Amino acid sequence: MEAYRNTLLYPKNVYIPIIQSDSLPIEIQELLGEELSSYLIFHNDENYQKVLKKDLYDYIFVDHNYQRDAQRSVTKIIDHHEISEIAKQQYIPKTLELIGSTTALVFIKFLGIDYGFDKEMLMMIYGAMLMDTENKVPHKMTIIDKKVYTYIEKQIEVDGGQLYQRLSSKLISHTDFSILFNRDYKDFSNYGFAVVKAKDETILHDIPHLLELARLNNLKKSYPLTIIKIVIYDENIDVVREIILFEKKDHISDQLVVDLKEMIKKSLALPYKDIKFIDEECSLTFYNINRQLSRKKISTAIEKIVQEYDSFVYMQSIGKWVSRDFLKIDDNIKTVFKNISSNSD
Repeated sequence: MEAYRNTLLYPKNVYIPIIQSDSLPIEIQELLGEELSSYLIFHNDENYQKVLKKDLYDYIFVDHNYQRDAQRSVTKIIDHHEISEIAKQQYIPKTLELIGSTTALVFIKFLGIDYGFDKEMLMMIYGAMLMDTENKVPHKMTIIDKKVYTYIEKQIEVDGGQLYQRLSSKLISHTDFSILFNRDYKDFSNYGFAVVKAKDETILHDIPHLLELARLNNLKKSYPLTIIKIVIYDENIDVVREIILFEKKDHISDQLVVDLKEMIKKSLALPYKDIKFIDEECSLTFYNINRQLSRKKISTAIEKIVQEYDSFVYMQSIGKWVSRDFLKIDDNIKTVFKNISSNSD
């Protein structure tokens, strides 16, 4: 949507939507239709990877504000997550609002250019918002989401419950653990976080495979930690329980996982009085909240806790782990090397 909007505004430029995944989730395929889905380009596309390394593009981040390999070239951000420290330091146009759906933020920008939506496009927007807000769960919506829903419902006839059931049934029909890991994965500044949605308990057999993908993710991106949140649904698309898995690098203290569990427990115990926990060595299971825990709610707190334990960084140039304190620039270094430039991150 945002690529299309910019094409309308600046027709001499070329705007290409890049999906931050290796494949398109089948519920999105269902929503967009086969023809539109077939034109989309994914992060693993060979030609895209070539130009990414050559820094030939400017980027507009939509639904995220941090991407390590493209952050230096971002020119605009539209997002509904907590903003990363790196993005805060960038002096570029930003639309940042902690609302239920990024789609609503882009939709409002279309209203700003007085765009005339057809019914098919409105249905796609409505479906995307339903998936983001889990069929209008109150705690996942703001007044902006509600106003956009009302606007669309006045334009078209739509059975939201039926549409959500259809799309959600597609969403939880995947059984391939690698697809499940990558389909809703996000990078944060110092860790990775995947959300895996499954239709029943059979996903439990794939936990070792999922943890191996998390371990490889840590190696590939030099992360101290990758988190996997498994959401198990029943046949009515209601949440049965959630399991959070913690895969950390060996050099990181076990206390990191202990502290993360404590933070998550406290953040859930306050609003959900009947919540039950099962605390195991590298996992935390909880149930009785009847809805999915939003990643947005805990991502920034996780980032701050990880930062306290991530005191070493792997330097590929010398093949060694180096203390982050060693890399800091102090007054003595500034005196000796007067032209040195630095960034606190």
